[in-house]
This record gives sequence, structure tokens and C-alpha cells, in this order.
Amino acid sequence: MENKNINSGNINTEGGNSHIGDTYIKNIFEGLPLLFVEFKDRLREIEEFTNLFKVKSALVLLDNLENRVKEVEHGDKNKILSKIYYLKGICKKEIPEFTIQNTALDFVNAYKLNGNDTAIRDRACVEYLNIDQKEKAVTLADEILKTDEFNHAAWFVKAATAEDLKTFLVVIPKIVHDEYNFQLAIVNHIV
Repeated sequence: MENKNINSGNINTEGGNSHIGDTYIKNIFEGLPLLFVEFKDRLREIEEFTNLFKVKSALVLLDNLENRVKEVEHGDKNKILSKIYYLKGICKKEIPEFTIQNTALDFVNAYKLNGNDTAIRDRACVEYLNIDQKEKAVTLADEILKTDEFNHAAWFVKAATAEDLKTFLVVIPKIVHDEYNFQLAIVNHIV
């Protein structure tokens, strides 16, 4: 066996541990799963900030966490980043300095990183309209309706992009049409 890393000299650790060479690198890589657990825990804390309407504080924390996550390679990296972008979009939606388009891009970027999360997918479906990507919104809505025929976001996109909204409203399933938030979204779209 050959020595890969030879260190000579004295090390004064003042009673603490010393990590030299390959052992140190090994410890870093073994600690990565713990780091990603920390990222996920931090995301939960930040999500609570958004629920408490501390959106500016949450946005600063999300920006810092995003930078840290981007520095590390891990299998869940895209899922974590997608959640960060989704939460950033929620925060920006509540802060007047951010445009609708800027906010929409966060939701779309979250979807691009993790299209399997239904909440992120549904939000991106609507947000494509806010960045003038009507075709992508309709395509995604059609895709969603193949597996979830009562999806409110998909039906909203279909209604918002319909050439004749009045005739299209009768096509929407009653369970979707009668839901208060869906009706409110349609009214806001018309106004």
C-alpha cells in the first residue's frame, strides 16, 4: 500500500481532533447526506416564515440557502432547489417590488427542476400565462387533465385561453365550476 498523502512536522491541535489528507475528504463526503437533511429542515423553517407573512425575511433566507445548495452535488439537489424557487415565488408574490413576470419565472424554474411535484406543476401551468407562454400553459394543462380531470389550475388555463369564454364555461366540470376559488380566479381574469 502506498502513502497518498504524507505530512511531516508537528501539529498542535490543543486537544482537538486532527483530520489530515484522505480521511478529511472522506469525512466531508460522508457528511453530505446530513447536509441535505439540514437543507430540507431549513426549507421547512423558511416555509413557516412565509406562512407567518414574514416574506422578506424568508426571501433572504431562501437566497442564502439557494447559494449553499448550488455549491454541493447531491441526488436531491434539483428537488431542494425546486422547493426553494417555489417558496421564492410565493414570497415575491407578496412583495410589491417584484413584477408578476419575475415571480412567475421562479414557479416555472421550480417546475423545470421537479415536474413531478403536483403543487409546483399546477402553479407553473398558470404562471406560464404570466410570462406570455400561452402555448406551454395550454400544453401543460392538457397533460394535467389526462390524469386529473378535475384539476382547477388546468381548467383555469383552458378557460383563460379560450377564444369564447362564455361557451367554454359550460364545458368545465360542475365540481370545478362551482368551487369558489375557481370562480374567483375566473372573475379576476375577466376584470
